[in-house]
Amino acid sequence: MYAGVFWWCRFTVSQVSKLSVVEAEISQAGEILCAVPSVYVHGPTLAFVELSFNGQDWSTSHLSMTYIPAPRLDSLYPSSGSTLGGTELTISGVGFEGEGLTCLFRASDDDGVKNEILLEARATASSPTEVYCITPSVDYPLDMWVFLKYDGSSMLLEKAGLSFSFHRPIVMNQMFPTRGFVRGGTEVTLSGTGFLDLDSLVCRFGVVAVPARYLSANAIKCTSPSVMDNDKREVRLSVSLNGVDFSEAAVFSYDEEVELHSIRPPHLPVASNWTERHLALIGSNFVDTALAFCHFRDDGANIRTPAVFVSQSEIRCDR
Repeated sequence: MYAGVFWWCRFTVSQVSKLSVVEAEISQAGEILCAVPSVYVHGPTLAFVELSFNGQDWSTSHLSMTYIPAPRLDSLYPSSGSTLGGTELTISGVGFEGEGLTCLFRASDDDGVKNEILLEARATASSPTEVYCITPSVDYPLDMWVFLKYDGSSMLLEKAGLSFSFHRPIVMNQMFPTRGFVRGGTEVTLSGTGFLDLDSLVCRFGVVAVPARYLSANAIKCTSPSVMDNDKREVRLSVSLNGVDFSEAAVFSYDEEVELHSIRPPHLPVASNWTERHLALIGSNFVDTALAFCHFRDDGANIRTPAVFVSQSEIRCDR
């Protein structure tokens, strides 16, 4: 294309009365490349681009491009996710205009990774101040920087990235107890692998999320919330490290609070050779569960024996 000819590009931004002329380059593929000059705009602004081989005679094609305000990345949520990927990541900032945005994940310089890791995910701008994308999967836990760029471009919308951590997924093994009273307050211990001591560590009873207490990499504890009369009495108890992605644990059941009305017989002999002492507890809201026990306090010692369910109004204890 006109070998030996110097080409020029002219950018006309009438809205801000700015005209810029820059020297163009010819790529190996024969394309004319023009470096876009900077301009300060408050919103999307149209610029017309024309071409010249002598700097005086210009094309009249009226091709246009759009300037947008310089984007700024302020924050992202959540700040961590599973190595399996699939976390919906929300990036907040300004200047997220147009289509064709891409989230770029790049390994941080101080994470011990010898070779730089670059991963991309399609991004969608829900507004000029918010973009979301789905995190890709990675092979192992690591910290990465998140950037935004346009499809087909290597230029980042902002040079400063936002930190995101990939962690191993939670694997749940067991929880105890599996039921509690509707008034809430039951401390539930969950065991498994992959727990991290994070402020965002939560348990979710049905749709109600509550803070979780980190015990170790293999155990956490959370307190059941109360439920209303018309709420479900069986809910899924799940756990999350980031408040967004939840791992299912098991079913947690809510029961009406037990009311104890009387004990039959009210008196038992204490003779050492009398061993068969049966007690009938009369009340309401008893539940047929293997988790029910009778507690006795004998000379300062706490003794626990299995409770035998007879009906919703009677439990039998052997002492």
